[in-house]
Amino acid sequence: MKARIRATGDIYNVIDMNDYRNRFKLEDHNWYTMGEIELMEGNEPDRQQVRIQFAGQIASAIMSNYEFYAKAIGEECKKSGKSWPEMVAQMSIEIADALIEGLEEGGEG
Repeated sequence: MKARIRATGDIYNVIDMNDYRNRFKLEDHNWYTMGEIELMEGNEPDRQQVRIQFAGQIASAIMSNYEFYAKAIGEECKKSGKSWPEMVAQMSIEIADALIEGLEEGGEG
């Protein structure tokens, strides 16, 4: 995805997004708000890139919640025989896919 800095007209690739604060990190390694940049037309994010970003954020959330991790992941590891990293990765991807599917359907449901 590309963005144009309104003040300078410079165009950079977007390398990170912070949806919570509605900010974008560009290739110049600075963070910008939507008021400071203009996302260029035809720049819809690649589905696989969105999937990777969601899965990474979900894995981080899972690992930061010890109670959830110990209960859900621990039980699934015992049932499946998978290691905890394999199970965290699998669950993160499954949740990311469900989130993307829900968004593609209009977020209803």
